[in-house]
Amino acid sequence: MRWAKYLNLQEKMKYGKFLLGVVLLLKEGIKMIKNSAKITVKPTQKVNTSSQSVLDTGSIKSIKKLASLTEKKVRELELRLNTLRNELSTAVNEKASSLQLKQNDESLIKGDDAEVAEKQRMNNSILQEIEIIRNRLKLIDRALNKMSLGIYGVCEESEEPIGYDRLLVVPWARFGVQVQEVRERTQKGFKKSRLAS
Repeated sequence: MRWAKYLNLQEKMKYGKFLLGVVLLLKEGIKMIKNSAKITVKPTQKVNTSSQSVLDTGSIKSIKKLASLTEKKVRELELRLNTLRNELSTAVNEKASSLQLKQNDESLIKGDDAEVAEKQRMNNSILQEIEIIRNRLKLIDRALNKMSLGIYGVCEESEEPIGYDRLLVVPWARFGVQVQEVRERTQKGFKKSRLAS
């Protein structure tokens, strides 16, 4: 801080208050990061590599009737959902443990301003990735729940079959292709109107 000697006393006090505010914000960020690092997602269902399934014959019959899927396709999609769920659960746990935290709270605020900002930016990006993965896990859990209820593969809005090709690509899909396109167009239009105003 060689340049600090050129500041008058009032400017030094303002800069000191600013730095104190930054340090307090960083400490709050550290607490949030530590709390999120403690979050672990444990798979509730294991990948079904055996012939056993969480699906009963009633739910399979219902899915076959409503979504026009064969039993083989339903079991394949169930296996795919369970595999994705386990992979994403592992990814969340790995990312949570990779947060750059040390035992004392000072670890993130040691160093020059650029170094502190970079550490905070990296931890924030990891937290965002964890949140994205957790949202995907919620969609997968929802799809597995719908599968056990026998209503998997049916569009939640139009109540039409979603289609096997779409479910292969996005097994947690809630809407058919046409409904999803309309929803995305509406959402884009809403974003544009918000930006224009």
